[in-house]
Amino acid sequence: MRISLMVLIVVLLSACASAPPSLVYHQLYTGMPASYPATQSDEMITLAPLRVADYLQQAALVMRKQDGTLHYSSTHFWGGSLATDVELQLFDSLNIAAYERRYIRYMSPAKAYNSTQLNIALEQLLPTEDGQLLVQVSFWLEQDNKLLKNGRLALSLSMEGKGYEAAVQAMRVALVQLAEDLHRQL
Repeated sequence: MRISLMVLIVVLLSACASAPPSLVYHQLYTGMPASYPATQSDEMITLAPLRVADYLQQAALVMRKQDGTLHYSSTHFWGGSLATDVELQLFDSLNIAAYERRYIRYMSPAKAYNSTQLNIALEQLLPTEDGQLLVQVSFWLEQDNKLLKNGRLALSLSMEGKGYEAAVQAMRVALVQLAEDLHRQL
């Protein structure tokens, strides 16, 4: 009885001594050059507020497990709004890819003089347990509330490693590639 009590005390004390896992905050948008190639064109496209899938509208990073279930991390979180970070990354990348047009954000005063709007719905931004990153968006281009073009783009990239750090790095690369693909589609 005395030995069992000692073992129980040691186990309880060791449980108290272990440190809780540290929390890690990730920022997807790290800022790109604020200047873009100069354009002489008056063609502007307003980037509408990004629409984001429901499962991405929370602070924890998510990963798809082998069995298809989604795992929300208890230690890896976004350092801000994922929707805002994706929107800023796409905005900068679209302007870098654009030579003949200029993209502006929906909050820009220039929006008042522009009737062409690009809408993007982020349907999937999902790392998988086996080291893949799946990205899927729907987009539609409108002018004066008339649909000019619509489509869907999907990417599947191999991550340089496994885990959330590799996933965030792959997301940055994927969003640049996605912006280039979007620009070509328009």
